[in-house]
Amino acid sequence: MIVATHTCNTFDYKSYETCETCLLGKMTKIPFTGKSERFKELLGLIYIHICRPMTIHAISGYTYFITFVDDHSRNDYMYL
Repeated sequence: MIVATHTCNTFDYKSYETCETCLLGKMTKIPFTGKSERFKELLGLIYIHICRPMTIHAISGYTYFITFVDDHSRNDYMYL
């Protein structure tokens, strides 16, 4: 065992710099409140999602679809 044989006592800890990344990884974070802020005005922020090509085609033969979601009203629109 290292501690029992006292081999750690000869190691020079002061010659090594402090690793900031290691310290940041050990820091605790503020708890998540669960509250999200929505945009204050209609159509102020739009989320757009494009679906990749699907293996099963729609009735009209479409393989992609796109959705638009308004952050304020949460209304969504889908187009093929």
